[in-house]
Amino acid sequence: MSDLRCLESVRAHDDAINAVAADCGVVYSASADGRVKAWERGKAGAGAHTLLAVLVARDGVSWNAVAASGDAGAAGRRVYAAGSDGHVLAWHRHGTRWSLACDVKAHAMAVLCMCMAGDLVCTGSADKTIGLWRRQPCGGLAKVGAVGGHEGPVKCIQASLCRASNGYMVYSGGLDKSIRVWWVPNGANGDERP
Repeated sequence: MSDLRCLESVRAHDDAINAVAADCGVVYSASADGRVKAWERGKAGAGAHTLLAVLVARDGVSWNAVAASGDAGAAGRRVYAAGSDGHVLAWHRHGTRWSLACDVKAHAMAVLCMCMAGDLVCTGSADKTIGLWRRQPCGGLAKVGAVGGHEGPVKCIQASLCRASNGYMVYSGGLDKSIRVWWVPNGANGDERP
């Protein structure tokens, strides 16, 4: 692998792939073809990725972001996808099977980006807002709040857990050519505005 060569090319979707995420040997792809798929790398030496599941198929929806929890803590191992219809979906993973845990209308317009840090899920939208959500043990998402400030669609978002300060730094970038920095206290819940 030291020669930086492409190891494999997978014909995965019928339209543009907008996002990928990886967790425990599974790669998730989100596409403008209305599908979110799960892929598994072949056995040692085989190299080929095989389709494990189509998590969702919605005609007319472009899935713009996908994130995998990467942990099996209190909220369990989850996969999240965000779409052009403003929805965020979550699945609970059981080995190589998935069950839909929630379907939330997160924004009035398309969700363009999403990230996770600890139990915080952040979404950025064409509606110029950022949605802040807590992962729930039951698989759902509890809304912490929504913040505005961008003068255009929010195209990228990243969050970082700050243990010393007991909260999260959230960074967003938008079509308004600005980077915004937000502080979300760890104790924020659905009754508080961050």
